[in-house]
Amino acid sequence: MMALATVTVLFDEAERPRAIGVWSIANFLGLPLGPIIGGWMLSHVWWGWIFLMNVPVALVGLGAVVALVPETRAANRLRVDGLGLALASLELVGLMYGAIQAGDRGWWQWTALGSIVVGLGTLAIFGLCERHLGWRGRQPLVDVGLFRSRGFAWGSVLTGFGMMGLFGVMFALPQYYQAIQAMTPEMTGFRLLSLVAGLIMGAGPADRIARRVGPKWTVAIGLAIVGLGCWWGSV
Repeated sequence: MMALATVTVLFDEAERPRAIGVWSIANFLGLPLGPIIGGWMLSHVWWGWIFLMNVPVALVGLGAVVALVPETRAANRLRVDGLGLALASLELVGLMYGAIQAGDRGWWQWTALGSIVVGLGTLAIFGLCERHLGWRGRQPLVDVGLFRSRGFAWGSVLTGFGMMGLFGVMFALPQYYQAIQAMTPEMTGFRLLSLVAGLIMGAGPADRIARRVGPKWTVAIGLAIVGLGCWWGSV
């Protein structure tokens, strides 16, 4: 959500098709390939090629966006929320650095605890600043007024928990396969295909289930399955 909000502020509304295309390609440069190809490359070539392989594909996509997507202009240009960007960045750095230090040295070590406190404090200041910008009619990085909607607020919270579970599993499983079970990166890539298959199998019927039982029960069932899977994996 933070990344999407950043993109929408950086480019005015009518320019978004081309701008978001270029922005997506730039982000694509930082993404590795799929688990099988990535695992094979880690086993046979220099690991840096996982990222370098994306460069020619990104350049082709960039050329296609510039050549094919029509350019338009909006009547009113949006201003970049520089203060919001700075506070959001500081907040993420504080929380992430604190979590890393806590894993290495313990939660009560002063660098870990201090970094987390700074991150949470910056988050509070960020929320107040964004709310103030909204009151003044300016364009904030994140419209905190959206969180007055119960569905939006809880949807964001539940999505965050779901992503935490997914990325936690994606981080832990390769470590377990290679460090504990002594698998090669290529074998690990094949094992991770089950996660991809599970995502596809879950996403396919989700809209039909939501139409039958409603979004609340669909999300509840999905989170219950995720929780059961994580518990099963932990033992």
